[in-house]
Amino acid sequence: MESYWNHHKHFIKGFAITMAITLVVGVFGTQTGDFMASVLDLEKPAPFDGTALPIEKVPDWANLKNGESSLLAAQLPLDKIVALPNYDPIIFGTVVADLNWSIDKALANKLVTYAVPYMGSYENNSKEYEGSHLGVDIKIPIGTPVHAIANGKVVKVAQASGGFGKHIVIEHPDVPLLNGNETVTLYSAYAHLSEIAVENGQIVTRGELIGASGSTGTSTTPHLHFQIDRDNAPWHPWWPFSSAEASAAGLNFFDGVSAGLNQTQAIANTINPMLWVQRYLATDVVAIPAKMHASETTPIEEAVETEEEVAKITEIETPVATETVADTTGEIEIPAEVVEPEAEIAVEETTQPEDSTEVAEENQESMTNDQEPIEAIFTDLNSDHPNAKAIAYLKENEIVGGYTDGSFQPDKTVSRVEALKMILLGLNIELQPMLDLGFPDTSNQQWYASFVGTAVNKEIAKGYPDGTFGPGNTVNRAEYLKILLASARIAPDSATEKPYEDVAVDAWFAPFANYSKLKNIFPISGSLFSGTKGVTRAEVAETLYRLIVLRETGAASYSADLEI
Repeated sequence: MESYWNHHKHFIKGFAITMAITLVVGVFGTQTGDFMASVLDLEKPAPFDGTALPIEKVPDWANLKNGESSLLAAQLPLDKIVALPNYDPIIFGTVVADLNWSIDKALANKLVTYAVPYMGSYENNSKEYEGSHLGVDIKIPIGTPVHAIANGKVVKVAQASGGFGKHIVIEHPDVPLLNGNETVTLYSAYAHLSEIAVENGQIVTRGELIGASGSTGTSTTPHLHFQIDRDNAPWHPWWPFSSAEASAAGLNFFDGVSAGLNQTQAIANTINPMLWVQRYLATDVVAIPAKMHASETTPIEEAVETEEEVAKITEIETPVATETVADTTGEIEIPAEVVEPEAEIAVEETTQPEDSTEVAEENQESMTNDQEPIEAIFTDLNSDHPNAKAIAYLKENEIVGGYTDGSFQPDKTVSRVEALKMILLGLNIELQPMLDLGFPDTSNQQWYASFVGTAVNKEIAKGYPDGTFGPGNTVNRAEYLKILLASARIAPDSATEKPYEDVAVDAWFAPFANYSKLKNIFPISGSLFSGTKGVTRAEVAETLYRLIVLRETGAASYSADLEI
């Protein structure tokens, strides 16, 4: 007997433990389901082999007719469906209502699709790092197929009536971070679903169908809230603040997000989900096709296509901007784990301009280029434009280009990465490939990677104190002049007097403003520099051209009669 025990004691103990667990399940029922899954389910997901997009197809928002924006996914005609646009941080900051929809259709689709970007706010300004929204809201009709972004294990399936609504969390062990230098465990979350097609404990592969999008929980419009948590987040999906913290700050929930409440913790506990997916996107993903038209509906799509649910989907309204008001009326109803109300994106179908030839207004800031009449350079820029000479030179030397419609949009403000590209190309600075940009809000898979990497390596530009780079942030005059002169290896002396009425002699950018004034690089009409004003494409072209002329001619200051 003793010999039998010694040989079989491990089996007997394991059997006894299993029976005990079974007994507990029998007594307490489904409450122990999650525990049983963690104890008995020893299956592991396949090793990381790349990523897949959570959503494959979206509506062609810019070309929808009246009423089509409220259709279910299965009701949209094929010619009104496009591939999910690339998530590109440089486009954020443009307000949808300010777009010329007839010209900027591709941009409009991006901004509408990514209703609230990573670390965005509910102010509908499409700008990253303006708030503490730690996921990306992808605007899609109810019934759009949702896919697992990578191999993993489903660790949470919830049917909440509020907050995230119906949602799924998938654990992804041993996956690389954006820098590719270390592997970690990440958790992807998919919220506000209409249907769930997986179970807790289930092993999934990248591209696998896991559910359908909806508007369940605290949501104002159909969309997918897509989020990726780091392993150090206290729970999944995590949220950066509670009702008590919002109340203590004198904010309601929406204002808390827009004010960036606990943004530092949000950045520490999450990663930019779309940048991560795009960084490791696999080219050989075989996924269940997303059937988003009336002739081919999936069982999931048929399940949500009821008269009751169709009635709930109304025409998308343009939200009215409201002031941030402190909520002192009582406790904000936020579940202990998370609440995720979503801002409604402005898609005003009736306000799309019909005239596709609309062009930007003339630059209010006059620049003094004396020039001979020349042929039209772009569809919206004629020879009488004050910056035509500079823009023509940069275009001829392939330093600047136009948009797909042939326009230049001279009055459009530029982002940090757009300015860097024009400056580095204009000054003929050799670009350096960078595998790791070192910022959580940049990706080495984006077009700007070599420009950002070169600028950082050559100490032309650097990140912000919070560790981000802000690639899509509008660059203002003060910052732009610093970058421009640093690129040209010009270190101006300190100003001895105020160069402009609004520039103090000890201001950090006073040396750059003073040098620019002495050399006539950035022409200013009047006595104000307006350092916080965003720089336009025309201004970048003009100032860059003038600096090139000064370098080529050796002149003391720029004048219109100088030639190169």
